[in-house]
Amino acid sequence: MLVHRLKLSLPRFVPSNNALYQVPHRRYGTTVIYAIPASEVLSAMPVRTTRLVIRPTLFVLASVLGVYTFCAYETNNHTDFYLSQYPVNTDTGYWIVRNADQARQCCEIDKTTERSRRWKERLDSFLPAPMTHSVITTYIKLATMWNETQDSDRTLLGVTALTTAIFASRLLPGSLPHVLKLLFHHPFSGRSHTLITSPFNHLGMFHLVSNIGGLWFLKIGYQWLAQDCLPEQLSVEEATSSYHLLSFTFAAGAFSMLCSHLYEIALYRSRVRSLAPPSLAALTFNQGWQVTPTCGISGVVYALAAVAIFGFSDNKAHLIFANGDIPAWTLIIPLLALDTAGLLAGRRLMYMNHACHLSGFAFGTLYVYYGVEAWEKLRIIVARVSGGEMPAKVLFRHQVSDNV
Repeated sequence: MLVHRLKLSLPRFVPSNNALYQVPHRRYGTTVIYAIPASEVLSAMPVRTTRLVIRPTLFVLASVLGVYTFCAYETNNHTDFYLSQYPVNTDTGYWIVRNADQARQCCEIDKTTERSRRWKERLDSFLPAPMTHSVITTYIKLATMWNETQDSDRTLLGVTALTTAIFASRLLPGSLPHVLKLLFHHPFSGRSHTLITSPFNHLGMFHLVSNIGGLWFLKIGYQWLAQDCLPEQLSVEEATSSYHLLSFTFAAGAFSMLCSHLYEIALYRSRVRSLAPPSLAALTFNQGWQVTPTCGISGVVYALAAVAIFGFSDNKAHLIFANGDIPAWTLIIPLLALDTAGLLAGRRLMYMNHACHLSGFAFGTLYVYYGVEAWEKLRIIVARVSGGEMPAKVLFRHQVSDNV
């Protein structure tokens, strides 16, 4: 009965010692704290792990497919709208439109101009003219700055804001039980939704800053996937690449977390078969094996590293102390070697999730060669199913595009 209440309250984490496990439970409008021995909790852990493999895998695949389909639909809608307002070869007075990205910029300029005009009419009714002019000028500068921001920067700002907000939400009183249930993934918790939420949560400030800093440092990977750097690999027009980058971030995080989950399950099954412990508690306390909660966006960082390395294969890294250049891909070899060693050893070195890192790098590598093409094919399929305009095919970056 106590174990049943535990399932309804918190994930079943494995403690590091044989201490009491405190679980809050709502009863008659008040919170009751149950102290349950860890051995009693762990003795209920299943040995047969079929439901811990098939259900999470199907959930992640369905979630990724749903997110990609939605993002493809929104990308098509935005591209169709902007090209309908400013077709290719239209002389707008700013420039001659050559692609959907320039059409989007023209629409944003028009929107900023119209909005500033309306605001000026309203502010003139109760503010002095110099103050109105100052407000409108400030708004135009900020709007212009945002309009000129690359899609990669917009995506990074969104991911940074989301992860920071999630980390800050843990400071709210009484938020810990909800955070444990929703934002930490444990392989034996029985919860599949944490596979897609835990990548955006972090253990501490250093964990958060290092991962977000890694994303910004590897922004070139986002730029390769977007239309920011005249990408030759994109053959279908995109008015905005933000949806593509967000879906890539979601998929890389979910895939890396799923691989980490499957690795822990496989490791658990192999040790149960070889050691035949009476319970997971015995496996933990007698053999020293622990299953800890997982979170963090480091899988996406490694995926971006793979995109930056294999997308720009001719990149060089300058060594100040040696006064020479080396291939950029050589910089990640020590990290991959450390993760491979930890994976083979079956333990976390320096508290790193090696399966998550290596799977994220593999995801980014495969995405360079197959992901972008699959994204464009999905956009075409979504356009056909939804009955919208077919995406425009780009022959050259600054030339007229025709239909697929």
